Amino acid sequence: MFVIICYDITDDGRLNKARKVLRKYLNWV
Repeated sequence: MFVIICYDITDDGRLNKARKVLRKYLNWV
C-alpha cells in the first residue's frame, strides 16, 4: 500500500489523492 502511495506522489495530479488516501489509511490503523 505504501508503495502505491509513493508512486502516486510522483504525479502532481494524484498528489492530492495520495495524501487523502494516506490520511484515510492512518485513520483505519
